[in-house]
Amino acid sequence: MGPWAGTSELSNGTAIDSYARSLADLLAGYSSSSSIAYGDPERVVLQHTGTIFAQDSWKITNRLTFTYGLRYELDGTWHTGKSDLSAFIPSEGVVYTDEGISTPYPVDYSGFGPRLGFTYQPKENLGLVVRGGAGIYSDTPALDNFARARASNGGATGFENNPGGSSPVTSLSQQTADIVSGQSFFESAGSASKVGLYTVSQDFRNPHYYSYYLQVEKALGERVVAQIGYVGSVGRNLEGLIDLNPAALNTSSGAVVQSTRTYYAQYPTYAAINQLTSGFSSNYNSLQASLHLKSWHRLQADANYTWAHNLDTLSNVSLPVINTDIERNYGNSSNDVRHALSGVLSYAVPELHGYNALARGVANGWTLTSGFDFYTGQPFTISNGNNDTTGTEDKSQLVDVVGNPFSGVSHALGSSKKITWINPTAFAAPANGTYGNERRNQLRGPGYGDVDLSVARRIPFGERVNGELRAELNNLFDRTNLASPSTTYNSGGSYGLVTGTIGSGGAAGIAAGEPFNVQLQFKLSF
Repeated sequence: MGPWAGTSELSNGTAIDSYARSLADLLAGYSSSSSIAYGDPERVVLQHTGTIFAQDSWKITNRLTFTYGLRYELDGTWHTGKSDLSAFIPSEGVVYTDEGISTPYPVDYSGFGPRLGFTYQPKENLGLVVRGGAGIYSDTPALDNFARARASNGGATGFENNPGGSSPVTSLSQQTADIVSGQSFFESAGSASKVGLYTVSQDFRNPHYYSYYLQVEKALGERVVAQIGYVGSVGRNLEGLIDLNPAALNTSSGAVVQSTRTYYAQYPTYAAINQLTSGFSSNYNSLQASLHLKSWHRLQADANYTWAHNLDTLSNVSLPVINTDIERNYGNSSNDVRHALSGVLSYAVPELHGYNALARGVANGWTLTSGFDFYTGQPFTISNGNNDTTGTEDKSQLVDVVGNPFSGVSHALGSSKKITWINPTAFAAPANGTYGNERRNQLRGPGYGDVDLSVARRIPFGERVNGELRAELNNLFDRTNLASPSTTYNSGGSYGLVTGTIGSGGAAGIAAGEPFNVQLQFKLSF
C-alpha cells in the first residue's frame, strides 16, 4: 500500500485506473502483499501402463452379425524412486514414498472393458439396418490432475508442493513491505501459520464409462440414407477434488475458524487438504439423427441433429460446490448442449468440354462447399467467488436466487458496449454459513450460429504436381456469437455481463463464428 493507492486522477484531471496505481506503487518500492515458494517442486515421475485386447465377429445368419471383444487396461501409479511423493493418511499424517508407503495411491486392477455390438437387417433389399451395442471403457487419469489441482482454498496444488520429504517446498508470505536495494524482499517474511496439503485417495479408481446405443438406418432411394437412434452413457469413478479438512460452516460470522477443521485436534496447523478422489459421476442421453446425400448431380450433403442432456456431479477436476456431500452437486453439466445442428454441402462445378484451353483452364476444377453449425447455450453458475461466507474456506459458495434471472432483460447491446445477460437484482448474497439456494448450472448462456462458405479451385501443374487455391468466407451472414457472461457475484451488480464474442479472448479472432472474415490459402501438393 503505497502513496499512489488513494490517487484516482492526475493533476490535469486524467483518471488513473487501479492497475496503473498498483504498478506505480510497485515501481516506487511499495508492496501490499507478497508470497514466494522456496524449494524444488520438480518431480521426474514414471508410470507403467499396458493394454491387451481381443475381438471377433460371429455372422449368425446373412442378416444378423454380432461383434464382441474384451479389452484390459492397466495404469500403474506414479513413482520416482525417491521419498518425494506423499499421501495423507489420517491416522499417520503425511507419509512419503520409500519411507512409509511404496506408492502415493494403490494400483487399480479393474480395467476390464467388455464390448458387444450387433447389426441386423430385417429383410434383404429393404434398405433397413438396425445397429446396437454396449461397452465398458476405462479412462486413464490426466497426469496434470496430480500436479495442478484447480482450487483456491489454500491447499497444495499437487504432490510437488507438499511441505516435506526429500524435496520440500515452503511458502513464505508477508503483508506491507518496502523494496530496499541490496536486501532480500522476503528477509523478514515468515512461514505460513497454516499448511495446505495435497493427496490422492487410497481408494482411487480409474474413471469408467458405460456406453450404449441403438440406431436405425434406412435408405431412401439410391442416394439418400437417413439414420436415427439413441446414444447414452454413464460415467463412474470420475475424478475430482474434495477438501478433507474444511472448517465448519459458520452461520454466525461466515469467517474461517481454524479450530473447527476436521483434523484440527490431530493436526492443528493443517489448512485445506485437497484430495484427488474418484467419487464423481455423470450421465448422458441423446437422440441423434442424420441425413446423408451421396453424389447427386455433383452435389453431396450431410446434416446432423442432436437433442441431448448431460448431467453430472462435477464437470472439471476442481472442488465441488458442496464438499461434504457430492450427490448434492448433481445438475446440468458445464458441457451440456441441449440442441445441436450441423451440416455440410459440397458442389463440384461441371467442367467445360469443347472450349479452348484458356476457357477450360479458367472454368474447370472449381468446388463450392458450405458448412453450418448451430447449438444452444451452455450452462453457467453465479458464484460468490472470494467473498465466500460459508466459513469452510473452500471458496465454492453460490448465491441466493431471489427473482427471475431473465426478467426485464433484452440482451440488446448497450451504450457501454456490454450486454446484460441476466438481471442482477435477481440474485443476493447468501446467508453466512450457507451455500446459497442457486442450483448448480441452472442458467444458460448465449447460443451459437455460423454459416461458412469455401470456394476452391484445383490447379494441375503437370501429372505429379497439383495446386489448390482456396477462399474461405467465415460467418457468411456476420452473426454475432456472444461469449459467456461474467459469473462472479458482487454487490455492485456488475456481473452477468457479456463483454465480447466467443473468440475475443484469443488472438486475431479470424475463425468460424467470429465476425465475417475471409482467408485466402494456396496449397501445393507433389
